[in-house]
Amino acid sequence: MMSWSYGRCSECTGKRQVFPCGPTDTRIMLIGEGPGKNEDKDGIPFVGVSGREQDHTYFSLAGLRRRDIFITNCMQCRCERGGMDVRPSAVQLAACVPNHLAEEIWTVNPEIVILAGATACGLIGSNLELEHGFPTYYKGSGLFGWEGVVVPMYHPAAGLRETRFMIPLLEDWKNLGKWLRGEWNPPIPTADRLDYRLLKTEAEVWATMTTESDTIAIDTESDDGQLYSIQFSSTLGTGYMILAQDKELLDAFATALVWGYNTVILHNSVYDLAELSTVGIHIPAFRDTMQELYHLGGSQPQGLKQAVYRIFGYRMTSYDEVVTPASKAKLDDWLAEALAFATQSMRESTYHLKGKGCPECGKNHRADAVKYKAHESEAVIRRVMKHLYKKEDNGFSEYDPWKPPTWAKGELKLRLFGRDWLGHIEQHMGRMPRKSIVHAPLDRQIQYACGDADWTGRLAKWLEGERERLIREEWRVA
Repeated sequence: MMSWSYGRCSECTGKRQVFPCGPTDTRIMLIGEGPGKNEDKDGIPFVGVSGREQDHTYFSLAGLRRRDIFITNCMQCRCERGGMDVRPSAVQLAACVPNHLAEEIWTVNPEIVILAGATACGLIGSNLELEHGFPTYYKGSGLFGWEGVVVPMYHPAAGLRETRFMIPLLEDWKNLGKWLRGEWNPPIPTADRLDYRLLKTEAEVWATMTTESDTIAIDTESDDGQLYSIQFSSTLGTGYMILAQDKELLDAFATALVWGYNTVILHNSVYDLAELSTVGIHIPAFRDTMQELYHLGGSQPQGLKQAVYRIFGYRMTSYDEVVTPASKAKLDDWLAEALAFATQSMRESTYHLKGKGCPECGKNHRADAVKYKAHESEAVIRRVMKHLYKKEDNGFSEYDPWKPPTWAKGELKLRLFGRDWLGHIEQHMGRMPRKSIVHAPLDRQIQYACGDADWTGRLAKWLEGERERLIREEWRVA
């Protein structure tokens, strides 16, 4: 076993220090989360149940052998609580990872780094749910100046805990073997010309819906439980938005829909059908691409954004990317005004008389005085404003000021919703801004919402071809 120069880090758990194993002249390095019970006992990474699953199933699928791979972890000591393995904290990772991993990467200098699990993927800020199994070239600071190909993978333990991860794990490692042999590459998005826009007249509605296609993909957006807009696409690369407030345009859309289209495509029809019904649009027959993805047997994710990335290699803009920053900015302005109102109008005042034995507090005062006590709302609003844009470990602000009341350790935890004084402030200040697409700039709304309709249509077309391929290649009886 190679001798390493590093010792224990400042956040060491006191457990056994599990050193990496494998050749230092290999082209492939695998990084996991940390040692478990078996690794702590044997002093070797990936030797427990998930390690054996990795060796005998996933390495074999890729045509690899354990002895050809350098294997290490983010944490060198087991993190446990009450005998159960727990995920290492951000403080522990910040201390342990640079303490040992930098030397290991510089020593091995691999061509390919496989990041097994969310903790390892967090080293480079990889979106595991979206990017798992896709080899991509990496150049950044997360791996201490190393450049090369990274492959995010679900941890083998994920497949043992939840069967829904088994198929992605099997397919990702199978594809990795094909990629190493030059037989497969991740999908590359095509540079299409897009026509996404807001429709403002009935003539525009009829013009965009009078096409040779009898198939239309529809998507909806809502604002605080009310329909906000309808988007549709009948040809690839197009997407048109109609605002729910434009009643005449909605009527034109409903009429053209009945007369012009035999097939309606939705993604998550349960949601969209309910939204459409609120404006009198009822669709008796439709295709649901979410359901169709499910019936593929788990080979593809059911979320639209995830499926589009996995199938087409196109990274769609997420709802949070469009909505959250704009909604937080709107909320920040409202909170500033609410704080001023609470300070001026909601503080409790007590009058203290000059002389001995004040009837309010019992103390002695040299002069008459009015004293004010801050209302609870001031502290809460200040706390929310302080955390509104606070960056998390991944570099993004994940703080949710709209978080509903939750129970934790027998106590009701509140942010803004659930406070008995919130209604009073809203009566004077106007309704507190909720998280909604309406706060985003209109051009961002159009690009995001129309993209959902366009890609739902593209996905439906791909599913048609995939069904034909499955029948032709995999369901064929010899």
